[in-house]
Amino acid sequence: MIPERLRSSKKWQIYNIVLPSPARHRYVVTHSLSRALEMAIGKDDEICNGEMAMIWNVTLSFMAHSKLYGYSVMSVLGEKREGFLTLDPTDGWVRITDEDSIHRD
Repeated sequence: MIPERLRSSKKWQIYNIVLPSPARHRYVVTHSLSRALEMAIGKDDEICNGEMAMIWNVTLSFMAHSKLYGYSVMSVLGEKREGFLTLDPTDGWVRITDEDSIHRD
């Protein structure tokens, strides 16, 4: 958890993380790429030698996708708080609990 003073100065982004074996993805909103990876890898996840986790910033691509997703992205980023997300086709980005993010894959 970051202090309130730093929270407002950080640049918040949405990241998509794909973890190996079994392949699964998670969306998180946070202030850095390294923090996104830290959040996405759970304590029960194992990444073996030679396996690759992929992570990329999807903020701008979703803002450009449609007005709905653009408004939804701005709403989530405006909250300036970390968390797991899921993408609903009609509602845009929706926050989910940590427990749901691990079991939804």
